[in-house]
Amino acid sequence: MLLPANAEHKFLVIAHLSGCPIFSDNQSSTSDLSLVLALNKECMVLDPIDWPVGSTRLREFSPRLQIYELTDLLFRERIPPKGVPRASCLNSLTMVMKRDSSGVFSFHRPLSNAVDRNQLKRFNLTSTSISALSKINKHKFSLSSLGVLPNQLRKLLRPEMGDCEAILAHLSSVFFWGGYRIWRSRKRLVSKTWKRFSKTDRMQKQKRMFDQNSSACKYPFHFLTKSADLSHQRLTRCPCSRVKARPTESACSDIRAYLSEKRAPIEGLDWKHTASSEILDSKKVNQNGLNVRTKKPDLIRVSHFQPP
Repeated sequence: MLLPANAEHKFLVIAHLSGCPIFSDNQSSTSDLSLVLALNKECMVLDPIDWPVGSTRLREFSPRLQIYELTDLLFRERIPPKGVPRASCLNSLTMVMKRDSSGVFSFHRPLSNAVDRNQLKRFNLTSTSISALSKINKHKFSLSSLGVLPNQLRKLLRPEMGDCEAILAHLSSVFFWGGYRIWRSRKRLVSKTWKRFSKTDRMQKQKRMFDQNSSACKYPFHFLTKSADLSHQRLTRCPCSRVKARPTESACSDIRAYLSEKRAPIEGLDWKHTASSEILDSKKVNQNGLNVRTKKPDLIRVSHFQPP
């Protein structure tokens, strides 16, 4: 959102606009404004921001728009989370669900405006039907998704159809299983979202321990790994303010690669007191056919003597 440049706030400043037309090029120059972003640490993870692309488009918007240097450094020193942001509320499917119904029923469309009495009077209906339909449209969708239908629906169908219990039971089943599919899809999307993050990045309530109370940290970049210190901000009690060191690869090989998985033969024992599996391991030999974990005396003994 846009705020006056001299206004006091605690939002994240993205850019400064000085004499920059906002809506059209023919618009008169505006006063100094600040483009700010209001978000918390959870939004930064669930709705990741592609800062290189976003900052480039902002610079292309107007030459009079200046990206706030500190914000640019804060974004560039963090590793953005992987994943796709959540769907916008302006997507095509949601916009279709928000359209007002042209019929007399609207209780099955929770995002649209309910059809009230004034709209029902436009139809050739009796006062009793109008009263029943207005109550039906006020029925909560959460109850309909559980298969609970409004009672007024039965009153409207009985005079016209007589026994309507079979139809109402089928309609209740359609609402219930439809609501169950919605719930199952939401659970699957939530599970898929949290699986993208490591165990350390999951927002769990942890026990308060000295100065590592990460749940109390309100820093927007809390869940983003800090790979470099470009902004030179003051360190806080939370570990998110410190640079996470990357593991360095050593020039020397790991000594554990040379350790045997099996127990080595005991010194001073000949082949009669040493098991053949301990002297030779046929599965682990080098290019010359010799076992790299056995010694030369052992190979000589095995080559000259055969166990009974």
